[in-house]
Amino acid sequence: KLTSDFCNTIESIDKWRKGRNKALHEMAKLDADTHFENDYKEAKIIAQEGYDLFRKIDKLIEASKQKANN
Repeated sequence: KLTSDFCNTIESIDKWRKGRNKALHEMAKLDADTHFENDYKEAKIIAQEGYDLFRKIDKLIEASKQKANN
């Protein structure tokens, strides 16, 4: 059974995934008329959110393993 922490994290990952896809799509459309700095700034925020989610899910998995071993 998944805990509410896992379920909430999965929902956060799905939300992040959509933001990441949007950021990548915007970066792929770059040309001379676009504002690279704004797109880069958004992509950097999304990347940090992804890293934070990775750390969160890693901690949840480790806690789950420890609980299973006790």
